[in-house]
This record gives sequence, structure tokens and C-alpha cells, in this order.
Amino acid sequence: MSVKIYCAYRCKVEDFWAVLETIKLRARDHLSKAIDAALPQIVPESEQFPNKRVRLREAYRRYVAQLSSPERNPSDLSVSVAFRKHENYVLAIPYADMLMRRSLDFLEDIPELEDYAYWNNTDQPDHISDEDWASRGRAWDLSQGSPVVVLELISRDCTEFFFPHQF
Repeated sequence: MSVKIYCAYRCKVEDFWAVLETIKLRARDHLSKAIDAALPQIVPESEQFPNKRVRLREAYRRYVAQLSSPERNPSDLSVSVAFRKHENYVLAIPYADMLMRRSLDFLEDIPELEDYAYWNNTDQPDHISDEDWASRGRAWDLSQGSPVVVLELISRDCTEFFFPHQF
């Protein structure tokens, strides 16, 4: 079976709570900017809304409406990071679609997070030894049965970016 986890990280178990807090703090600014950038594509300027607050509410309405659709949708603004424990590490996979994909790029700048991507359909990067690459593969295989903790940054229930005046 082909495994493709192109964007993933790991941190030491003892660093997990600090990493989680750092993600929550840094995400606020990055996600707010990403929503601002995506807003014209979700609610075009040609649609007359009296102000940004009303446009954000309309974006949220469209986002919630598309959640029940089986089709990919440009209004999908969901952003989350899933964590799985594996031995002395916590593996992390960020999830975001189309418009929001770049909103989690700041994860690369968190010193406690180490790039831990893995795929088995092509050669590994040159800077990773065969032994380390095989170890990554085993870690991802073995972690698949472990419980998942998901940090939802934008979801149907995490609405602070759509209704900022309430927070």
C-alpha cells in the first residue's frame, strides 16, 4: 500500500503541551490573515454586503453549508492538526484544504517540531538516510492504531475568526 504523508512533524512527548500552546498562539494571527485573504474568493466583492463583519458571517454560512457536501468546495475553511503518540514522540499532521493550506506554514518555525513527512511511492529526500527513512515508515505504520487528538483551529464550532467581536 502506498503511504503519502507529505506534510508532517514530530516532537518529543515532554514538549507536546508547550508545542500545543505555541500552535494555538501562533495560529490566531496566521488564520486571521488566511481568512482575510480567502474572503474575496468565498464572498466576492461583487456581492454587496455592508461591511466586513457581515461578509464574515456570510463566509461562515457558506462554510457550514458545504460541510454536508461530499464534494470538495472552495468554501472549506477547516483547519486542524491531528496528533498521535508513538513511543517517546508525538506525530503531527496538519489538515487544511485549498484556500487555507498555507495558513499552517508557521509550524515549520516551531523549534520543537521536527519535519517528519514520509512517503513510500518514490525515493526519500537525499538528506535522510535509508535507516532514518525506514524508521519513519515504521513509526507511521505503528501509530495508525493509536488514539488521535485533534486541535481544531477552524471548524463549525470554532468560530472566533468569523465572529471576532464575540471574543
